[in-house]
Amino acid sequence: MWNLRKKAGFSLITLALLGSMGNAKLFAQEQAIFTVGPNMVTERMAQFIVPIANNIEVIGGHGNGFTALNSAEKWDKTSNTFTFSTMNYTHDIGALVQISDGQWLIAGGAENLGVAPGYKGAELFNPTTGTFTVTGSMVYPRTGNIAVLLDENRSLMVGGWYNNDSTENTEIYNAATGTFSVSGKLEVPRSYPWALPTSDGKAVVFWGMPPYGGTPYDSVELYDPDAKTFTILSDTMLGESGWLPIINHLNRPMSLQKMNDGKYLLWAYKDNNVSLITFDPESKTFSKLTTSPSIPFFSEEYPMDVLVDNKNNRAYILALKRGTTTDVLTVYVVDLIHNTLTKALPSYTLPDNYHLNNSANIVLEDGRILITGGFSETGYNTNFSPVNKTLFIELKSTAVISPILYLLL
Repeated sequence: MWNLRKKAGFSLITLALLGSMGNAKLFAQEQAIFTVGPNMVTERMAQFIVPIANNIEVIGGHGNGFTALNSAEKWDKTSNTFTFSTMNYTHDIGALVQISDGQWLIAGGAENLGVAPGYKGAELFNPTTGTFTVTGSMVYPRTGNIAVLLDENRSLMVGGWYNNDSTENTEIYNAATGTFSVSGKLEVPRSYPWALPTSDGKAVVFWGMPPYGGTPYDSVELYDPDAKTFTILSDTMLGESGWLPIINHLNRPMSLQKMNDGKYLLWAYKDNNVSLITFDPESKTFSKLTTSPSIPFFSEEYPMDVLVDNKNNRAYILALKRGTTTDVLTVYVVDLIHNTLTKALPSYTLPDNYHLNNSANIVLEDGRILITGGFSETGYNTNFSPVNKTLFIELKSTAVISPILYLLL
């Protein structure tokens, strides 16, 4: 008994002394557990992915031979399988937004081989019934477009590709009538723009390129739905030009990038710098999110995506080290309360000829990351060689005692 009391007393004293030294002796370790998931029914890339209760719906994209897909698949958590369903239109790189009644509006998309200007067709996906229903068509054919929910009835549709009409003109979808109507003209025509809602029912539009490609824009525009007008909100996002987006965000709803503090988390790079960026819908401003340690420049890794996990107040950066046939995937964990950055170990060597660019990724209700799709060939054949593979990533955080503290105890 005396020995137990002595050891307990020594441990408490030791911990008290070390506690006065701060947190230097204790650190968090992140473990990444990679598990191969079930194959989808269809090979696909550039598809949408949306949450449905505890399940997931994968929508559209393009399949073998760069063929635009008019199909979707539901992943069921209980059975861990995918179930195939057919849509009314093909949707490859179109727009998707959840409207106020809980349905998903899906609009536009490229023709086979990614041909622009794409299609006008739009439909509604009901997550409760799993059905797709035709709604009114857009005024202009669009691909590379994006949609934003403004209020109970209205959603803004903006952007296009290789078409002056769709890149210059915007549209409003009215959920009450199921119709699209022309709205205001952008200050600059934008292909592949990004857009986010503001707290007062307006929207900001940013990034994007000229209609036929070129240098991305630095300016940010503000849309007023009542006046149907766009105005330049700022000449640059962060007070400096040249920041470019990481595009995998657009394979899932932008609403999933909203953090618990109400701000949206984005991911961008400029020259030899990469940064997490937040958008505040109240102040309508963009800011860099600084982590400790700071995010390294990925000289060998490609920063593929950043996902928000609001249940655990974390974000996950997915980074790829590319090889000729084999890529290596690493996850970096951002604590969104303390803004700390931790590299999860180990990294994962993907099977040969399995590449994750243009995959669709999402954080599940149980905290795991689900990665769907990708491609098998690089270079010219990239868009012709989608895969039906999936991958789960589970992150486990543990408090680790340093060797010095362990010996003292």
